[in-house]
Amino acid sequence: MADELGWTVSHIAASVGSLVILDMLLPYDPDLSKQTSAGQTPLHYAVSRVRHDVAVRLIDKYPGAVRIRDNQNQVPLHRAAAIGNIPLITLLIKNKSPLNTVDRSGWTPLFHAAAEGHGDAALALIRAGADTEKLDPDGNPFLNVCPDDKVKKWIQDMIARDL
Repeated sequence: MADELGWTVSHIAASVGSLVILDMLLPYDPDLSKQTSAGQTPLHYAVSRVRHDVAVRLIDKYPGAVRIRDNQNQVPLHRAAAIGNIPLITLLIKNKSPLNTVDRSGWTPLFHAAAEGHGDAALALIRAGADTEKLDPDGNPFLNVCPDDKVKKWIQDMIARDL
């Protein structure tokens, strides 16, 4: 059962980070692919709110959640990259989240990490195989969306060091 915005108890449990409630729901086989009116699944909320243990449980129960796109065409990896959370980035990639998928703005998770100044997250995505040659719809590479030259230079230096 969902409310008028499509929220289920699973969405709420994921959002507030209640593993206890989620574990009570799982024996009843809730639909973890259920999307809110904004297209978000419980996993989108767990990732956005950095509920790592909840994200692990959701993926264990429904691995396909890592590939579900919301209304902005974002998979949970876009959110993990935007908040710069490397453990969640690693978890999602390990579970076959699409690494180079673009959202409605034409950005991959790498663009989101760079734009928010999360150089370490950008580097984790690159090390996992993110396409550094991909351009956004305006023809910009991901380094051009960095908030300042310091972040841009750090990423460039780390890429050069890794090669």
